[in-house]
Amino acid sequence: LHFCSCTCTLWILIPLWALEVTLYVLKLSAKTIFARTQIEQLWIWLGRGRNGKGWWTEVLATLLGTYATNPSLDLVTSKLPPANGPSPALLALRGVRGAFITEAEQSLRLYTSTLKLIRDHASKLTSRNLFWDLVTFRPCCSLIVSTNVKVAFTTVDEGLQLSLGVVNWPFQFVKHPVEQQQRPVRPDLKGEAQVAA
Repeated sequence: LHFCSCTCTLWILIPLWALEVTLYVLKLSAKTIFARTQIEQLWIWLGRGRNGKGWWTEVLATLLGTYATNPSLDLVTSKLPPANGPSPALLALRGVRGAFITEAEQSLRLYTSTLKLIRDHASKLTSRNLFWDLVTFRPCCSLIVSTNVKVAFTTVDEGLQLSLGVVNWPFQFVKHPVEQQQRPVRPDLKGEAQVAA
């Protein structure tokens, strides 16, 4: 598989056993970039550390530019704030295509009703920044939570089960690979991605 950005070319070797996961992530990324708003899904990117989740999130954020946001984990671990109260984190979702929440901690539980409202493109969310007027908008972003540990939810119902997509990232980048899913680390890769931005 060949991925080319403005200033660098990256080669990713994909074994057959990981091809399905890789294709799924590429399709998900394309749907995020092209704002396929009919898709109401919450994606959890799960895997041991040093596996490329953060790097791929940086690539997507670079491609999306101002259409990407990194909301605080607090946004999805509690109820939505009241509509008349200020919530810059919620308002930051207005008009973006990708909302990337990284590194959820093991002890945190994701608030199911908040997640459903944010990922549901038919929802109308109302919020405001401090000292500003209220704004009502429909979220149109892909919500991706990237974590090294399994996450918990306040409730698990059919709606959550139908919309939850868990992607187990199979690789791990280490200095001296010994296991099949391990790959040699390239420390310069993140630097190249940042230069491309």
